Amino acid sequence: MRSFVNFIIIFFIPFFTLTQEAKKLTLEDIYFSNTFSQDWVWGLNSMKNGKEYTVIDYIKNDVSIDKYSYKSGKKINSILKSSKIDSLKFDGYKFNSNEEK
Repeated sequence: MRSFVNFIIIFFIPFFTLTQEAKKLTLEDIYFSNTFSQDWVWGLNSMKNGKEYTVIDYIKNDVSIDKYSYKSGKKINSILKSSKIDSLKFDGYKFNSNEEK
């Protein structure tokens, strides 16, 4: 049985090595073609404390800026709701330097 397993391994090794295509890594792959580009999380704004983030949530006709915990992923609170300010509509936001407003 052991010799059969060894035979199978030795038999299939050339197939795996021949099917891999060698490709040269170029500067164009790195900088221009986005082959190695990073993924982005659009709309997520990290808080300075590094423990929380904020996003714009759209629920029916209500728009709100909500704060979430990185650790639990759960919503901590709503910072601003459009329904509480005469149906204010917004699509972006920016905090002041100490993130109080």
